[in-house]
Amino acid sequence: MITLYLNRKIDDDARRESLFNGDFYLYTGLSGAAGLVAHARDLVAQAFGDLDPERAQFGMDVDEFVRRSPRSRRSSPTGSARRSCASGSPPISGSTRNGPTSTSRGCA
Repeated sequence: MITLYLNRKIDDDARRESLFNGDFYLYTGLSGAAGLVAHARDLVAQAFGDLDPERAQFGMDVDEFVRRSPRSRRSSPTGSARRSCASGSPPISGSTRNGPTSTSRGCA
């Protein structure tokens, strides 16, 4: 059976074990998450300007869309953007097909 926990206070080791067993955790009202969303919206607005980002792929050719996409520019929350994103939350580590990386990729 899979369980969904809402804003559950639990130590990291117990939560990690629970996650690997298939449970879900949902935390609401996190300032770090709000900062990350604001940063992502800013990146999308910079990339697509006045175009609706959810429909932009229909208004331009594939190469132009890929060129303008924030992901293709390798943008990531760094410097002041990451600090405002994290606002008290430690950065989470990323991973690649070859294993964990030491660079931060978002907020916990």
